[in-house]
Formats: sequence, structure tokens, C-alpha cells
Amino acid sequence: MIIIIIQTTTTTTSITFSRHFLIHFKNQSHFQRQDPSFNQTNFQTSIPLEISEEDHFYRQVAFLRGPLIRMMKLCFTFKIKIDENPHLQGQNFNKFRQKNSNLDKYMQKRTIPIQNEELNKNEPYIKVTVLRNINYPNTNHSNEYFINQHGLIGSHKIADSEDILIGRSHRTDVYPNDITLPEDRIISRIHCKLVCKHYFRKEQKIKLIYKLAIQSIRTSSNSSLPKRALSIISQFLECPRHAYVQDLGSLCGTLFKIQKHEPNIMKYDQKYSIGSDTNFNVQHCESYNEKGIEIDDNFYRLLRKFNRPKVGKHEIHFNDQSIFQKFQRINPQDDDSEDTKTRPEDFYYKLKEYKVAFISIKFNGSGIDNGKHNNIFIHLENSDSIEFQIGRGQENNVKINSNTISRKQSRFKYSKSLKSWVIFDGSKDRDSANGTWVFLSTTDQAEKKQESDLIVLKNNAEIKISEFILKIEMFQGKKQSKINQQLLNELKGE
Repeated sequence: MIIIIIQTTTTTTSITFSRHFLIHFKNQSHFQRQDPSFNQTNFQTSIPLEISEEDHFYRQVAFLRGPLIRMMKLCFTFKIKIDENPHLQGQNFNKFRQKNSNLDKYMQKRTIPIQNEELNKNEPYIKVTVLRNINYPNTNHSNEYFINQHGLIGSHKIADSEDILIGRSHRTDVYPNDITLPEDRIISRIHCKLVCKHYFRKEQKIKLIYKLAIQSIRTSSNSSLPKRALSIISQFLECPRHAYVQDLGSLCGTLFKIQKHEPNIMKYDQKYSIGSDTNFNVQHCESYNEKGIEIDDNFYRLLRKFNRPKVGKHEIHFNDQSIFQKFQRINPQDDDSEDTKTRPEDFYYKLKEYKVAFISIKFNGSGIDNGKHNNIFIHLENSDSIEFQIGRGQENNVKINSNTISRKQSRFKYSKSLKSWVIFDGSKDRDSANGTWVFLSTTDQAEKKQESDLIVLKNNAEIKISEFILKIEMFQGKKQSKINQQLLNELKGE
């Protein structure tokens, strides 16, 4: 059957096909805020509905009864999920692109044209190189772009946005993108953006609360701090002068490349891509609990419960082989009737009570052996753990049988100094062939079409959008001497 998941929005959406659909209302919390009588029973009700071609959806729901009748002034957008049904086989359905209302702010027309045509290499600038898959034909636009303090040099956008917008080519009255990628329907019209205003900032920027704190500092003689001391403190508290990348609720996501020598902190709900069609999700991620319960036999019994059918089989990995052997000798208690209704989340909650650092990862895609999708990695000490390895080789903790996966694809460990699990690409002396990539958006953000968090860009960073890789190079410019700068200012004054 086809399920239409309703979500409220401020605009009306038309439907370009005609079929019988089964409606499941998913946004229960919104309806409850509007009408307290909208309960779980109404929420689960399925309503057959005929949707006519080119007809507005909100007109078609006018016959619904109950509390929804008072909601008819709202318009709706929806997304479609097609389940296998023998009665619907052989029929073609168009996939619907859900509108991302967050992008409206990037479509405001600019009143003053952009005048930024020359690159001054004496000033700081950023170079963006677009590397294309060999399967894509060459296009007329350049694959190198330069960004200075005024924006992208030679930008043709007419939208009023100070950030560097990246997306695919499309027809619109207000063209928003600075960097336009070749036509690819997987790429969103406005896909992601580079935020560079802080990188080019010349003046010092400090939060007001820090300014007030600095001004209130006094010496033992009740006098203000020397200017040199104030300058050093201010530099330490200054807002970072970084460039950032952010996904804008895109269709296929924006990915950031992990480096082999620079640790990347792993976080809950993050998704990573390795090889051509293999990925893994961080389902739980906990740092070492210094105030937790000492490790005992009940801890190992708890871990054994992760292999129950209702929980799903989990591969358990330890920092030390001797600890794994002890775990194998522990048998779960015979009387576990009290845990028959316990959810997997409850087991994870109990696991966090112990003096342990752990991370739970689920692998998906090709090359994963049956029953080895779910993995829990355990570290029992408040120190750096060993490096757990992912790859095609037999020596890896997680072995993936895929030709697009390197023998040593990725490695991760618990870091005491960072109090986090961190991941690296490849081995210590070699990058993986296809790289280890992290999605900017969490799984939850991607499902809700939300903007991702801002991710810091450093020199030689790489971003992947569909089959395109954008390499970021940062240049500080050539620093002029004070004498040359003074002569230049005098010449300008004349």
C-alpha cells in the first residue's frame, strides 16, 4: 500500500497524479497542541481518500469528521512511502520531492548587485576545487572558485545571502547559488553552504559577558591590568576565526572526509559512509563513567542479554582479549523472566551505570555478514583504548567483504584526553582507497529535512556531494611590511 505521511506547512502543495491512498497522520503532537481531543485512537485511524489530478490536498480532506474538521484552514505537504503490495504491482508512481521550507530565507532578492570580480592574493582567500566523476561530461563553468571577504569572486547569484550557497542548476527568478554543480537530480537545488564571514573577520569579536569580566579584573593594587595582559586574555576569549560548512536539509546529504592523522569525535546518531554502498550509524556513544559501579559479574550478564532474539544479536568487542574470555565464561542467570518485557534501550541505560566507556554501531549495506550488523565496543579503563579496526582484512574487528572497502578502511578508539570516541581514516601510514566520510546531518536531522550543525573547515578539507568532491584550500595571503603599507596608504590619499 501507499502511505502518505502528513506534515503541516505554510504553503499549499498540488499533487500531479490520481490514485486511492491510505492516510496515516503522523504529526500527533502538532494536532494535540491545536486540539486536545485529538487522541491516539484518532491518530491511528486510516482513511481511504481519492486525490484528483492537480487538485489541492487541503480541499480533499474537507469531508473528514471529528477534531480534524477544525483543522481545515491548514495546508499540508507530504512524503510517500511505497510498500510492496501485489494489487499495486506493475503500476508506476512518481516520487515526491518534499519542499524544504527552511530554504525560503535564501530566496530573497538582492537589491544591490554583487561587484566582486578580482582576486587579491595579498589578502586571505579560500580556493574551492570541484573534482568531478569521470562519468559526468564536462561543462562550461569553471571547476575552481575563489572566495574573499566579499564573497565568491564572479558570483552570478541574485539572492541576498552573505554565505556561499552550493546546489544544482535549476530555473528560478531569484538564483541563489554561488557554486552550481552539473545537473544531478540527487543534488538538491540549494544543497549546502559555506560560512566564511568569521574567517575573513578583521576586527576582534568577544562575547559581551567576557568583555565585562575582563574590565572587572583588577591587580593587587586595585588598578586595571596592563594593555599587554588584556590583549592576551582577549585573544584567548575571541570567537574563533573559522570557516564552516552546513547541510541545508538536502536530499542525499553532504559528507565530510575523515583524515588519517586528525581525530574526528564520534557522536550519537551520526552516520558514516565507507566504500561504494556501506555505511554505519552510531546508536549509542558514552564516555567513561568515573562515578559508576565497579565491574562485576552482573555487568557481563547484562552484556550477554544483548544476544537475545528480542534485542537482536550484538557482537561484543573488548579492549583486552583476556576480558573477552572472562565474558565468555559468564552465563546469564537462569531466571530472566523480569526482563522479558525490557526494551534494548533499558539495557543500554543499565550499561551506562558502570565504570565503562562504550559505543554501539550498526553496519548496513554490502559485505556485512549475517548477524554481525550490531556491534558494541567496550573499554573498561579511564585511559586511551586500543584502536578497533574496520576493513576487508581478516585482522579487523569488523570485517567487511566488499571490493570497495580497503583492507584497513577505518579505525576508532576511546580518547581519555577528549573524553570521547574518535575515528580516523585508513591506517596510521596510509589513507583508505575511497575514504571514510561522515554525514553533516544526523539521522534525525536528515529525516526531518533540518539544517545540520556548523562543521569547522580546515585547510585541505574535502566535502562530498553525490559524486562530486569539493576540496577546500585556505590561504592567509602575503603580509605586507608596515613601510609598504604606509606608502600604499599615502598614495591612496593623494
